[in-house]
Amino acid sequence: MELSSSTFKFKIYYSQLLGRGAFGEVFKASWEGVACAAKVLHGSTQEAECALHGREFSSQGVAENAEIGSLGVTENALHGREIKSQGVAENADKVLHGRERQDPGVAPRVAGRFLLECQLMREVRHPCIIQCLGIAQGPEPGQLVILMELATENLTRFLPRCSSLSWRAQVCISQAIAHALAYLHCRHILHRDLSSSNVLMAAGNIPKVSDFGTATVLDPSRPHPLTPTPGTVEYMPPEAVSYGFPVSYTHQLDVFSLGVLMVQICTKKYPRPGPSLRQVSTEPPDTDTELPDTEPPDTLWERVPEAERRKAHIMFIDSNHPLLPLAMDCLRDDATERPTADQLSQRIKSTADQLSQS
Repeated sequence: MELSSSTFKFKIYYSQLLGRGAFGEVFKASWEGVACAAKVLHGSTQEAECALHGREFSSQGVAENAEIGSLGVTENALHGREIKSQGVAENADKVLHGRERQDPGVAPRVAGRFLLECQLMREVRHPCIIQCLGIAQGPEPGQLVILMELATENLTRFLPRCSSLSWRAQVCISQAIAHALAYLHCRHILHRDLSSSNVLMAAGNIPKVSDFGTATVLDPSRPHPLTPTPGTVEYMPPEAVSYGFPVSYTHQLDVFSLGVLMVQICTKKYPRPGPSLRQVSTEPPDTDTELPDTEPPDTLWERVPEAERRKAHIMFIDSNHPLLPLAMDCLRDDATERPTADQLSQRIKSTADQLSQS
């Protein structure tokens, strides 16, 4: 049952910034006394252009604790009730088209990506994925807001302060993320930006995958151009990085990213891989032959294996750690040799079961 827009009110606390994404910022909010998060789409042409080109934009003069009315926020999973998605889709479309009428200068690509994020989030219902509570219009003309389940800390901040995180806890965190990926992939959803910044720690230290701003639906029957390096570069597999050629990747991109995450979970160190390419010179000429200074030997380039690029962190993992072989399988350079998310989820579950019995 959809809530009445005439009686519904919520607040966004702009002084309590929780994070920044490609197309918006996330603030703490409240809805009928229930704490939640609000992702606010960048509201101007300048912000939209900054989002598209990866530049930082600082908004000023926004009223704190702005109270705004709902445009169709649906019932909340936090209360244990099923969320009905149709009203969200209809109202998202209404808000988007209203935005276009009121502010034609806003880049339509940004609004379109934001709407796609809304649509994807409303369709996924999993305990290890941040839940969408609905979409609303903000205090600015045509401003889009996604209301979401609240989790105030991401994995990037969580790991360094948990110096005594046990192997079992590390496996449980990895298991939850793998479950979420398997759920998304069986629905043909590719996250494309799985990183420690986009895994939030909810109450009870339950990890939840968030931020579907770069997610896409991969339909094998309807191929479409793919974006090179769509997510955080430190988590990207070699097939997603363009070297002047079109990229081709599958759901195994997310599996690779999870392998990077597992190394990070085990070491508590943010990934800092080495160079992805290295120079390989051709055979030098005979010593009796002099080369003109203007004609140096040809130089070739080759990709550095991912295990080698990341060895500075992998070396800190105990060789007996149960996650190590799983992470290394995910980091294989050949995407076809990586496990699927479902296979990985089952393997991590088996590992977790063995640890609980020991």
